[in-house]
Amino acid sequence: MLLKKLVVVAGLSFLFFATLLNADTGETVGNRTLVADAFEAWRQGQGSPFDLLAQNATWTIAGPTSSAGTYTRDELIEKVIKPFSARLKTPLVPSVNHIYQDGETVIILFDATATLINEQPYKNSYAWFFTIRGGRVDHVTAVLDLHAFDEVMALAD
Repeated sequence: MLLKKLVVVAGLSFLFFATLLNADTGETVGNRTLVADAFEAWRQGQGSPFDLLAQNATWTIAGPTSSAGTYTRDELIEKVIKPFSARLKTPLVPSVNHIYQDGETVIILFDATATLINEQPYKNSYAWFFTIRGGRVDHVTAVLDLHAFDEVMALAD
């Protein structure tokens, strides 16, 4: 009988500590929801995940072309987002495939489509890795087909 009680206590203790070690704080659980809501608003044409960027955020575009690099928030908007958007006839519309979370990191896998100013379709697949602290994104690593992106950027606006 004593052995059964010890086994039960040991098992409950293990579950308790395992739960503590694996538990997300309310803030990190909220991060996934924050990102999912921003992408849904973007899909509906009512917002953008760029609205989540902290003023001092950095954005790294990974890849082998000249578009790759690390940008401040303001550089990203001026050198990447605005010129890219100027080459679109229709807004870029995301379709989220999966959103994963590991602590402060939220990973978004999505496809996005638009019509370009030359009437051609644009489609790309993305993986964005958001690091979120205090409800704001302070760093992003973006992975995408940069060759397709660079073809858009080569269009005259």
